[in-house]
Amino acid sequence: MANLQRIQERIDMIPSLIQEVESLRPVSAVGGPAIVEPSFAVEDIQNINDILNHWEAITAEIVAQEVGDTDPFLYDFRSHWRAPFRNYSYKDGLKQKLKRAHTDLRILLDVAKERERVAPTIPENDIWALIHPDLEEQAKKRIDNGLYADAVEFACKELNAKVREIVKAKTGEELDGAKLMQRAFSVDNPVICLTKGKGQSDQDTQKGYMQIFAGVMTGIRNPKAHDNEVISREDALRKLILISMLMYKVDNRI
Repeated sequence: MANLQRIQERIDMIPSLIQEVESLRPVSAVGGPAIVEPSFAVEDIQNINDILNHWEAITAEIVAQEVGDTDPFLYDFRSHWRAPFRNYSYKDGLKQKLKRAHTDLRILLDVAKERERVAPTIPENDIWALIHPDLEEQAKKRIDNGLYADAVEFACKELNAKVREIVKAKTGEELDGAKLMQRAFSVDNPVICLTKGKGQSDQDTQKGYMQIFAGVMTGIRNPKAHDNEVISREDALRKLILISMLMYKVDNRI
């Protein structure tokens, strides 16, 4: 369960940050009929920028930990924060940035609360509640019978089949294993999109998951398929959780 109070605490800091911006005092002012943007001491600008950037970095880290680093609302918060000022004075620009951050984080928090309200509760110490429903029954039978490597191989085959079905339906291509995953989650021309935007962060996320999907095929499925691999129950469960996570990523594709 996400610790949403941590996000609320970051939101609650915004009014004091706005006050920090308000406290900036110009070092010079130009009189006369022309309205001239006042100038500020370099050290004052550096100080306020350090304060705000530190707040943003910690906030983004906390949000990523609590709601996931692929959450589209986290993407909105980050992209709005980095957006340039639009015809604002320096102080007004900083205040507008903080107000946008407040709005973005409030939306994110409200959505996260609603997700938690409708999400099923995972019973404590019930590891099978973490396993994808398409895997749970057959994998559990194998684990209970001591067939640990078979349970993992079954899960890998199910993941492969799930992705293969989508790729074949959309492209007509018949692929398998790592090549299938590289085609499905390609950064340049994905069949299955896992991110909302097209920025560098989204491309990195898409590429990272492509590598994980392909890595499961080459590093987990293939050794079992080619050799009589012997693994422990604990190792099998860890791998089942990883494969389940990828099954859920496919379910939640964009």
